[in-house]
Amino acid sequence: MALILALSRKRQEDDPAGLALAGSIVDDGLDWERLFLKSLWHKVAFIVLQNLIELGLVDRALSTGNLPLLLLNHWKQLAAANDYRNRLQLDVLDGLERALASANVQCVVAKGGPLLVPSCYSRKERKIYDLDFLCDRNDKGQVERVFVDEGFVIGSYSHRDRSLRPLTSAEIRPWLLHARGLPNFVLKLDDPFVEYIVAQVQFGIGVGRDQRPLSIFDIQDRLAVDGHRRRIGEVDTFISLCLHLARETESELFSGWGMDWNVIKITDVVRCADIIVVTEGHDLADRARQLGVHAPVARAIAICTLIMPTPAIARLQQALPMDEAARGRLPTISQLAIAMSRLCFTPAITKWDEMVGTKTT
Repeated sequence: MALILALSRKRQEDDPAGLALAGSIVDDGLDWERLFLKSLWHKVAFIVLQNLIELGLVDRALSTGNLPLLLLNHWKQLAAANDYRNRLQLDVLDGLERALASANVQCVVAKGGPLLVPSCYSRKERKIYDLDFLCDRNDKGQVERVFVDEGFVIGSYSHRDRSLRPLTSAEIRPWLLHARGLPNFVLKLDDPFVEYIVAQVQFGIGVGRDQRPLSIFDIQDRLAVDGHRRRIGEVDTFISLCLHLARETESELFSGWGMDWNVIKITDVVRCADIIVVTEGHDLADRARQLGVHAPVARAIAICTLIMPTPAIARLQQALPMDEAARGRLPTISQLAIAMSRLCFTPAITKWDEMVGTKTT
């Protein structure tokens, strides 16, 4: 697990000690099958592979370590397929953003891979699971019309016959009860390798002031607008990632779903921290207080400090001093014990399918 955490950060050429440690782990011999499966579970398999390649550790693992060439070939083939899928998704996203702008519908890209590629990750590294949007609940009818016009359907995909079936009202009800937005929109593709693309539309992010999710109105003053593209700003992106990490590592609900302690959520915060420290890092404390999310953001930064410390995370922790509310949201000993269990062992089957009935991605 130490190697996965080390290689989920940015490449470490400027960290000779870290590179030497990673090299020694590779030289000593690893259970590469377990490392591969674990990196898949934690959604960092392609980040780890890219760092192994760029740091020269793949050749080293093949020659002096015990990396099976067969496993490496499969790993690289999956990485190539991921890059191909990401390109298709980003093309579809561009079409959706053009259609939303043309219809003058305020629905913006709010989190996930599309916000982080290429600023925090290369297209090869980060798996884009779905396209995440944020809109006002009152605009859901307009948003749905745009998505339908672009070929999306609120439906369930059958892998058996590659068909897309619209959800019934009974199937939609659990989404509205347990989720924060509309059920998944699914676009069926006429592509030999990528069968469908999923888009999610939410009405809120995290929990802000007065225990309510942040709405599009809370963040619209910081939108990054570039032609037809409307996305949340860099600092708000960092805050969104922190809220995501804090909520899912704190809630027993997410623990039951097996969706709590996942390395990609920590890596996203750490990678984004590198960006805002250079650009707008000094504004984080004021913005977090303005939105009423100082405590969960501080919690997320504290988690990263414990699990994946970096100079940028250390600087942001200094920029966001702990107050009483933030100290009350720090991870407890029992939560950290759960974290280590999640990081070291793959969770069992989760409750998500029982509650919702369909996979999200």
